Amino acid sequence: GERFADILKPLRLIFLTGMLLIQKIAGLSDRATSLIIRFVSTFLLLLALTLQIDIVHQFAQAIPTSYMAIRKSLGLDNTDFRQYAVCPKCHSLYPADDVITGKTTKCKYKKWPDHPQWRKRKPCNTQLHKGNTTTPKLIYSYKSIKSYLANLVKDRTFVDKCNSWRDREIRDGYLADIYDGSMWQDQRSDYLSSPHNFYGLINVDWFQPFKHTPHSVGAIYMTILNLPRGERFQEDNVMLLGILPGPKEPELNINTYLQPMIDELLEFEQGVMLQDYSLMGNNYRFRLFGCSSDLPATRKLGGFLSFHARQGRPHHPHYCDSTIYYLDFYQFTNYWIMAIIAKFAPLGRLHVYLNNMCKGTVYLLLFVNSSIYLVTRSLHKGL
Repeated sequence: GERFADILKPLRLIFLTGMLLIQKIAGLSDRATSLIIRFVSTFLLLLALTLQIDIVHQFAQAIPTSYMAIRKSLGLDNTDFRQYAVCPKCHSLYPADDVITGKTTKCKYKKWPDHPQWRKRKPCNTQLHKGNTTTPKLIYSYKSIKSYLANLVKDRTFVDKCNSWRDREIRDGYLADIYDGSMWQDQRSDYLSSPHNFYGLINVDWFQPFKHTPHSVGAIYMTILNLPRGERFQEDNVMLLGILPGPKEPELNINTYLQPMIDELLEFEQGVMLQDYSLMGNNYRFRLFGCSSDLPATRKLGGFLSFHARQGRPHHPHYCDSTIYYLDFYQFTNYWIMAIIAKFAPLGRLHVYLNNMCKGTVYLLLFVNSSIYLVTRSLHKGL
């Protein structure tokens, strides 16, 4: 193997660089490029075993089988994740570069900036870096929806699949998929009239990556509802937007972590030009159709009070004093959620949930799209 080492290294570099150039020129997706490289590697491996050619066998084994491994072997960063330094106390976000360079060292967030008492107007002042180093204590990684879509729409097949629902046969009295619902059909002649307008379903959940250690890490991910039901939840079609740092979950809400996504969705409302399978590109729009999580995650995502809350605080900037306005626009399954709240809380405290809700960042989207639903999965653990 050592006698071919000097030859294999430049050959491997030329081959991988050439494949990335072909991907750029032909407009291939990352998955298509990975499949081509994997096919070439398998073909060369079979050829080497058949003809007993040692150098070809070593060359086939030296080719990475995944797209990320190809980029990593060439020293290219393809994660496209934006990193933010997180305040351990209030979960405010700051650009990681500002903390690393020393531009920002302490959190400047003010919980009650307009409070009449000056002590309540003090900033958080929590240190953002570890000790005397410039490394942030917590890192929040976010990958934009735009980068995901820019890669997906390069494949003409993906766009065709996203519009295959238009030719579905809808039978009266049957609800087989989300396309059969009235909410989707109401948008068919409006927002969904363009083949380049997509709807997304967001999900937030936490998990423990380590055994025997109470460390919880969260994930914000989204699926494209325009895809057929059998493909929208496949790994290649799920967008991992954010990775929430541990070791504990945020107690009240995840507004700060949702803010980059909200800003991007507001930008998509005006339309974003993406280079797709066509030569000229097209104007794409992307909206949040709904939120599907278990009850605790939905509370933090939508910004609702927990059933442990005994009274609301109207002066608190995170709380609103009227729920009716949001219910009229949000149209979530309020009767069902009220039944759950009444089951866990005494009836005398039910007015807390009806009159005081925690204001969520996701409500900013209501000014441009009033058709967002909250779908709560009460049997999440059982399923």
